Amino acid sequence: MPTLPNPEDPRPWLLLDVDGVLNAINNSQNLKTYDIHHVQHFRIRIPKRVPDWLFELTGYFVPTWATMWNDLANDHLVDFLGMPELPVIHCEYSLAGRLDGLHDKITCIENQVPGDQPFAWLDDEIKKVDLDWAYLRTTRGVPTKLIQVHPGMGLQQHHVNKLITWAKELS
Repeated sequence: MPTLPNPEDPRPWLLLDVDGVLNAINNSQNLKTYDIHHVQHFRIRIPKRVPDWLFELTGYFVPTWATMWNDLANDHLVDFLGMPELPVIHCEYSLAGRLDGLHDKITCIENQVPGDQPFAWLDDEIKKVDLDWAYLRTTRGVPTKLIQVHPGMGLQQHHVNKLITWAKELS
């Protein structure tokens, strides 16, 4: 399995969630809009343009899994996406949740992403408190961009545009 990205790579990291971001959570069987794959007993709906968008984003970012799928994302999804295995930020759900209301993945991110590493994060469960956390990180000199994705739609062109604009502003 890949380790975390090379810290000497100048690109910011792109933290990728799976369910609700790359896997649209809806009941559509529209094969014009989605590539539908089966992983074990799950139906995975990947918007058709996602592989192209991810390829485009690799020119600006180091794609990195930040999903509860953990290593299973590499085991089951990279072939559908036409990508090599990606580094993984290992995440776990906490039944109790964080006392400060932040997303559970922020604990994983804080523990595994170097404190001075810029990153953008795509997730469908980002809340205002998470955006505030990213803002504070940015004001401390570490650029951090969080983008909430509608889980029923998954990744869309406007998200890609926002990410590329943000990455260009960092350069």
